[in-house]
Amino acid sequence: MVDFEHGDLLEERRGGVDVLRVLVRNLAVHEQSGAVEIRASGDEEGRRGWLLFRLGHPVMAFHDGDVTSVGLDALMAIEDDALNVDNEVRL
Repeated sequence: MVDFEHGDLLEERRGGVDVLRVLVRNLAVHEQSGAVEIRASGDEEGRRGWLLFRLGHPVMAFHDGDVTSVGLDALMAIEDDALNVDNEVRL
């Protein structure tokens, strides 16, 4: 399993059609570094994904689900998870 140290929680939203896009756009526009985490609501050990950003640019993607994936496979799984309104998306 992939796990990251949590820093400051800047924003938390429920999943949905545009939530991931809005959070990623905010990181890019403000040229911020950080991570976007997507996870099932109330499920600490379930499907989880992370998009890592450095100065507004995406640099890595990780996803833990049925299998652990990185890169493009992880990005596709993260996008799929972000559409579920029961999932939490955190910046």
